[in-house]
Amino acid sequence: MISFAAYAVLSALIAAIRETEKIPNRYIPITAIFLGILYAYIDEKALNSQTLLHGVQYALYATGSVAGFKYFTQKAMPSGK
Repeated sequence: MISFAAYAVLSALIAAIRETEKIPNRYIPITAIFLGILYAYIDEKALNSQTLLHGVQYALYATGSVAGFKYFTQKAMPSGK
């Protein structure tokens, strides 16, 4: 089961990284996977297949929620095009 705190923090980090535009958008998922695995490693204090799976799961949830939030806000507030 995913920890909501980990999910929320990772989502906020990914959103902040995305806003800075220092990392190209195509590298955001890779960055999210790295951060997710890092958090899972710190949380579980071991590096095994379960830790990697949890890290990737955190990254997928965070990236998906950031993309979903961006899509929702763009659809909810059209820019007048």
